[in-house]
Amino acid sequence: MRSKQKQRQMMTLRVFVLAFLLALAAQAQGVTRAQVDRALANFFAEPTAPLPNRNLAVIMRYAAQSDDIDIVIDKAVMPWMDEPSRDEGALLMGAYTAGNLEAQLNGHRGDQPRAGLMRTFQVYDAIRKEHPDYRSPGLQKLRQLNSQGKLNSFLRQHHKS
Repeated sequence: MRSKQKQRQMMTLRVFVLAFLLALAAQAQGVTRAQVDRALANFFAEPTAPLPNRNLAVIMRYAAQSDDIDIVIDKAVMPWMDEPSRDEGALLMGAYTAGNLEAQLNGHRGDQPRAGLMRTFQVYDAIRKEHPDYRSPGLQKLRQLNSQGKLNSFLRQHHKS
């Protein structure tokens, strides 16, 4: 019984996070490359700025509107989506999207999950400085794989691109 209740709560949380990010994206109308470059720099300089984060809105909108950008949403590389959080899950998803987008804007074609995760690790560290009690076991596991040199292999085996 408790497991089903927890599953419903997690589904509600995921729906809330996705709805929140889509609402952020809707706030930024017709984003230019110069605007997204500025938003990426500002977001990574201060990733834990209070939500709603205008920089994230610009980033999400650009990612959604561009035909040249391909970002795959996959629980295998975004395990925090199944973990309880306050605003941290939205920030981590924003960081993943921003890092993936940044790599593609810098000339790497197609989905870039590793780049997304590298930026997510940085934002996770910033979140933990402000909220030391917050933990993402799934993200910590991915970080461990990276430190062991096994992340690329994991991504090839588990990521749906």
